[in-house]
Amino acid sequence: MSPRQAKADSALRPVRVFVGGKPLEASTSPLTDGSETFVPLDILTLVGAQGHLNKRGDAVRITYGHPIQEAELAVARPEGKPMLALSDLARLLPADILTVDSHANGALNATSFDEVYLLARVTDVRLQQGAIRFTTSFPVPYQVRMIDEDGQRVGYVDCLGAKLAPDLLNQTLPDDDPQTQNLRVGQFKPDVVRVAVNLPLSLRVRAGDGQADAEGQVIVVLWKDPKGAAKMAAMANTGGTAKPQGPGGLQVPTTPGGESTAAPSNESATSPAVNQTGAATEGAGEGNSPANPNAPTATKFVQIQRIVFEPDNDQSATLRIFTTGPLQPSIRYTEDGGLQLDLPGAVLALTDSTQADQSFRHPLLTEVQAIALDQTPPVVRIRLRTPRYDGFVLDPRADQVVLRLRLPRNATGVLADKLIVVDPGHGGSATGATAGGYAEKNITLAIALKLRRVLEACGARVVLTRDRDRDVDLSARPALANAIHADFFISIHNDACSHPGEASGTTTYYHMEDPSSRALANCVQHAVAAVTGLPSRGARSDSSLYQHGLAVLRESQMPAILIEVAYIDNPVDRRKLIDPDFQEKVAEAICRGLRLYIEGHSQTALLLPKDR
Repeated sequence: MSPRQAKADSALRPVRVFVGGKPLEASTSPLTDGSETFVPLDILTLVGAQGHLNKRGDAVRITYGHPIQEAELAVARPEGKPMLALSDLARLLPADILTVDSHANGALNATSFDEVYLLARVTDVRLQQGAIRFTTSFPVPYQVRMIDEDGQRVGYVDCLGAKLAPDLLNQTLPDDDPQTQNLRVGQFKPDVVRVAVNLPLSLRVRAGDGQADAEGQVIVVLWKDPKGAAKMAAMANTGGTAKPQGPGGLQVPTTPGGESTAAPSNESATSPAVNQTGAATEGAGEGNSPANPNAPTATKFVQIQRIVFEPDNDQSATLRIFTTGPLQPSIRYTEDGGLQLDLPGAVLALTDSTQADQSFRHPLLTEVQAIALDQTPPVVRIRLRTPRYDGFVLDPRADQVVLRLRLPRNATGVLADKLIVVDPGHGGSATGATAGGYAEKNITLAIALKLRRVLEACGARVVLTRDRDRDVDLSARPALANAIHADFFISIHNDACSHPGEASGTTTYYHMEDPSSRALANCVQHAVAAVTGLPSRGARSDSSLYQHGLAVLRESQMPAILIEVAYIDNPVDRRKLIDPDFQEKVAEAICRGLRLYIEGHSQTALLLPKDR
């Protein structure tokens, strides 16, 4: 094996590299010599791999995949920096590479490209045991959406930063559910694979965003919909019928809107920022112009006519979105702490066009931007820029969508003013999950002790539910926090799954739909996921685990979260969990997330004492 060499440094130029639909952010910029792209070693964590330079510095030993595999890739040193040839990494994973000239309206040029996309391969798609399941060659993000129109319901999953494996093109896909019809998959955009299925009204998917697990597995569960089932029964009783859903097993993939999603050939592939008609659009398929209210689609879909901000006081406000009919909105926190509200099946028809982009001077909201996404069926996305992680309650109605914003509980002052209870999960006879000779109770205690030290260095007061290996009753943990009137309760755990090694990553739970705990969970989840190098499994309600939630969260009278730092039964995760340096990084990240919740998006809120 000889190290792959770049051309002379004078021939190198920087390029933007995208993984999972997002630009690679690294200390060293990716470079190309026109025939090969060279990327920093940081890219390995984004594809679920780990790497270590050998002593000579001419090769990297890479651990990747599931089951765990090892391989050695040669290191090139353009401009003297250790880098990997992207084509070598793509062959290993396996993955595909798309090069784009972003200044030429999506036209490809073999040597003048300035954007490079590393695309995971979607290698298997099926509907099995009540869930849409597919596999990617490395973990990438996905989005789940559902569209209802004229009695037709379609659930679809967009896999971002992905390309369909050639053997899945024009194939009849496995589907063991007699209620569903026409499971299909296609290359929706050059870097987006769409999986769609026609559903009866008695079934639904839950809209939201996620990340494939460490094995590249995505599982989107089909849920029962009692309201939809009742609607089906009413239609049957009145002689009404739902819109025909088409025969099963169609071999030509179509999107929920009916347009072809056949994968483009390599010769005609265009930039991910080019729409299906070939017209260039800004922001990877998003348009910023309000829809024409006189356009034909304005009568076919629900119109958004007004967006009104109503401040109550410095601690509460309401955003009202007036519509011509009911919608099923979805909302999530963005990585910068703002909010993103998606309204599927809606078009912009604002009576006052200035309402599409509004600015405010309010402690909870500074900017609202409404855009019509360039996709079929239409979606209106409303972005809210906020000075902090707001608490919120979403209230969709027949003629409006109401979003109530609230200052989260105990989110005032500074971290140094706060009393925090840190709860190391398990202890004593309760070992928690075990794997590889390690017990969860010992790892959670190690992280908790480091977290106490970091928080106290910031001036906060900290009480542990246990500071050694001993039994602590489950209800005694929140009872302690309640008795001392703590401001926050943070429980630390390690995850495990029924099939060891199949899951990886960090999850943070909050109780039911408590707005304050949800905001805290998102603050901490984003902070921790940024340092672990593991998949982010998101902030989730504990109702997804148990009907009445988790006892330690349910019984806490203050904002409370439970962090599953990583999977102890996954060898990659476990190697990290037992590493004191990793434990320190997690403790510091929890502190940053807590400070962000309390102090808002100021620069100092993201710093630890040693950084100030």
